[in-house]
Amino acid sequence: MAIDAKRIGKRIKKVRQAQEIKQSVLADSCGICETYLSYIESGTRIPSLEVIDKNASALGTTVGALLGSEPINTSESYYTRIVEILEECTPEEESMIYVMLCSFMNSIKQNRHLINDHLHNDMIL
Repeated sequence: MAIDAKRIGKRIKKVRQAQEIKQSVLADSCGICETYLSYIESGTRIPSLEVIDKNASALGTTVGALLGSEPINTSESYYTRIVEILEECTPEEESMIYVMLCSFMNSIKQNRHLINDHLHNDMIL
């Protein structure tokens, strides 16, 4: 199996941005220079398995997620961002968000098969 540098780079960038981590911070966490991380994210350099593993650890995900064999798990970053948004809301806005969220969840449950198909297609990216 050939390594798809662009795919790996896109997935690293996607997780990093979802967690609102600066390139310089991730690069430091991985023990690489920021320029090298930029090359990885743009797909112009193929990272070693060791560098992929360091990125996965620093981002709180798995090597499989970065390689594309598993879905990217960004639920923790979503949860954190949702809490931040709710902290900025008035009680009335929180109530409206709750009602919309319940309605949205019902819609998801009714259309789970379509959503699963979409998620599977994203994994293939």
